[in-house]
Amino acid sequence: MPDRSPAYAAALAASLHWDSARDEPYLQPPSFPDLRLVPYRPGIAGDLVTLFNHPPVGERLFVLPYPMSSAFAEQMLSDTLAKQAPILATLRARRAERTLRDSGEGQDEKVQVHAPVWPFKALWSEAEGRVVGDVFLWPNAEPLQVAGCEGVTGSGGAGRPGEEGEAGEGSEATNDETTDQHPQWTVGYVLEPALYGRGVMSEVLGCVLEGWVRPEMGVRVAASIAVDNAASAAVAVRNGFVYSREEGTEWPKEKGGGVRYHGLYTWPS
Repeated sequence: MPDRSPAYAAALAASLHWDSARDEPYLQPPSFPDLRLVPYRPGIAGDLVTLFNHPPVGERLFVLPYPMSSAFAEQMLSDTLAKQAPILATLRARRAERTLRDSGEGQDEKVQVHAPVWPFKALWSEAEGRVVGDVFLWPNAEPLQVAGCEGVTGSGGAGRPGEEGEAGEGSEATNDETTDQHPQWTVGYVLEPALYGRGVMSEVLGCVLEGWVRPEMGVRVAASIAVDNAASAAVAVRNGFVYSREEGTEWPKEKGGGVRYHGLYTWPS
């Protein structure tokens, strides 16, 4: 049974921390002190190749190549670092302003983020010093910019999230138009197979939603999960996602081809 206690909910909501040594934010899963969700860092391309080339991971990805080459991983890392840079600069400015204010040297106002930005990406093992998972969060109105996949947009369930190796490292999961003032983003996630079955991704997703998306972004979130991936569906539902409908997607020939069916889920924020 998932922990639904007020104390656990509070821990998820308070999962945002700051690493003073690296001068970067991170999300800390409360039950897994060795793991943290961090921005992409230089030098992790080899970790990405290893992660995305696990068969349970790579074979389920819609857009990213399988197997993934080192050259592709290096370019994807470079592109992501460039996209992260202004977001991290804003967060550092906010932290500096708060530090000045708390010391009595700054004005009594903080640098606000409270905007739809996503500064995290890699699930990092502190003990092993490497990437063991990846979280994808992308606005549905914006095309995906990934090396070799520029301009890809959703066409009926292209993003594929899930704990057991299924992921949203493609375009958006759905073309549904937002019906209120909250824009919709798509979430996807992959995890090293050695960590399956421990509740890791359930808690990481909880940190993403409650520690960052709800307080900072104010957006709705969608997920598209293969109908044969009960574990991934459980991760989503456990975190408040609601099933919407099922749809099929023509799968790339190099990954088996055919039509694969996915359930669409939404998190209302």
